[in-house]
Amino acid sequence: MSFSVVTNLSSLNAEAQLDKTGFGLQQTLTRLSSGLRINSASDDAAGLAVANRFRMDNAGLHVGIRSANDAVSRLQIEDGTANNISSLLDRALTLAAQAASTTFLGSRATLDTEFQSVLSEITREATSSGLETSNTNLNTR
Repeated sequence: MSFSVVTNLSSLNAEAQLDKTGFGLQQTLTRLSSGLRINSASDDAAGLAVANRFRMDNAGLHVGIRSANDAVSRLQIEDGTANNISSLLDRALTLAAQAASTTFLGSRATLDTEFQSVLSEITREATSSGLETSNTNLNTR
């Protein structure tokens, strides 16, 4: 009994071309579905390194922007607190001027009560917002 091995070269070439085409199609579909020009280091190693560096820089910039926005928010809170304290100080000055006037002799106790409540409110505002008040003395007694 004799055996014969017949090789179909055309079939082998067609199969190799089909594999090549399939691989190319797979790469194209991967790029299209991801939207990226570089999906792996085999696409463009140097380009991938540059893209990764840009991504890292971008992430760092986003952290910086977030920190700056937090600082702006904190300053807006402090500005509002300073405006409230300024209004309270204006009221305290008005009360002090009324108490110093000779026309309010009988109601000085009432003026002092309101003045002390204004001072308490100033201290509360400063404390709740985190303003440093350790070097100030708001108590006049």
